[in-house]
Amino acid sequence: MLDTDLEQELFSIREVAKMFSVSKMTIIRWIKSGELPIVRIGLGHPRIQREAIDDLIQRNQQSIRESA
Repeated sequence: MLDTDLEQELFSIREVAKMFSVSKMTIIRWIKSGELPIVRIGLGHPRIQREAIDDLIQRNQQSIRESA
């Protein structure tokens, strides 16, 4: 079983899609393009780390500022 702190830092594709208000397919595209790295747990279930989500947000904020 995963440590409680680690569990709180890992999110499913569905959870991340809800966070960003996008479809699960959008998250899968971000994963396939390398924009959003995953880790696999248990039987290979993909999970996204909090740090990867934070990095994605920062990169997108930076690109918005640069294009303005």
